[in-house]
Amino acid sequence: MAACVDNSGAETANKRFCSLESKQCLTTSTSFCREEAQSDVKQEPILLNYYCFSVLSHSSIESALANHLAMKLSNPSLSSDTLSQLFLSIFNEDHGIRRAIRDDLKAIRQRDPACISYVHCLLNFKGFLACQAHRVAHKLWSQGRTAMALLIQSRISEVFAVDIHPGARIGWGILIDHATGVVIGETAVIGDNVTILHNVTVGGTGKVSGDRHPKIGDAVFLGAGTKVLGNIRIGAEAKIGAGSVVLKEVPPRSTAVGNPARLLLLGDKERDQFSIESALANHLAMKLSNPSLLSDTLSQLFLSIFNEDHGIRRDIRDDLKAIRERDPACISYVHCLLNFKGFLACQAHRVAHKLWSQGRTAMALLIQSRVSKVFAVDICVSTSVGSIKLEKKRRKESQQSFRC
Repeated sequence: MAACVDNSGAETANKRFCSLESKQCLTTSTSFCREEAQSDVKQEPILLNYYCFSVLSHSSIESALANHLAMKLSNPSLSSDTLSQLFLSIFNEDHGIRRAIRDDLKAIRQRDPACISYVHCLLNFKGFLACQAHRVAHKLWSQGRTAMALLIQSRISEVFAVDIHPGARIGWGILIDHATGVVIGETAVIGDNVTILHNVTVGGTGKVSGDRHPKIGDAVFLGAGTKVLGNIRIGAEAKIGAGSVVLKEVPPRSTAVGNPARLLLLGDKERDQFSIESALANHLAMKLSNPSLLSDTLSQLFLSIFNEDHGIRRDIRDDLKAIRERDPACISYVHCLLNFKGFLACQAHRVAHKLWSQGRTAMALLIQSRVSKVFAVDICVSTSVGSIKLEKKRRKESQQSFRC
């Protein structure tokens, strides 16, 4: 500690802190070490020893974080030295965790107006600290070290009032703001760049076992007090309003509010940008996805095929018009788009056939298998299916702008 008492000692330690893994460090790592820490010490000289012990005497962000977490989570029967060595060993052996730490720091600094500096986040933001401690617990859980993983979970819950099961998978760039009361279940999956406010529950309904928790897509916003329950998917970039109770899947880039949550209608600008292809790609992806084949991945694949092939776009509209005109049970285009499994199976097959023709046989056969299982319709991927024939006048109309 004495080496950090004078400014020269602190500056030397500061340089070491900045130099390690410089290629992966925060873009403002020099500022993070020298300007922020030294500025705080300059404003509050009594913090010099605290900053030396917590930050400046360490050779890396990982070392500082391991020490700080150990001090927070230790108790009389679980020494800080033991925890610090454990945390640091996990950080050092897992490049993904090291990257996640930096991504989380950057995300909080950029997205939370209350975060005044990286040092402030590293030392004082319990949402950040709870998340990094969970990453260690999850690593231990995946290694079969369940007793230690559950002990760390228990200490996180007691110290930070954040309860994340060590089995939960959490992405990078996570902001858990305020953090108090956050609960995330064992089989939950949290994507990248997700924002979670206080008192959020990502949990089960209590009625099933096994894979029973929600799957949260990338860049989702979960407002304060939100409850997302059951093995449902929240699509990428969706927003869930404060206090909402979500029991059903939420499409990407949509907003849900209320108890039970309901989707808000699109505004004029969003409605103008709506396309059948986008809606169909999302709907098919939600239908055909499974735990190992994410809906976001399928949605992007379907939409890319629709966008690159004018013939498929034309056939989609021809099929919709033909079904609407020739099937008395079809009450609307939207009804057909969402609920007619023959229509949905046919459009999914068009994508599979396109992939087959491109030589992407594995993906084509996988989609064929999912179509068969979900819709009970089995169409060989090599089969070319034309659009449902319309009269010449009708075909001309269908090639014009079409909106549900």
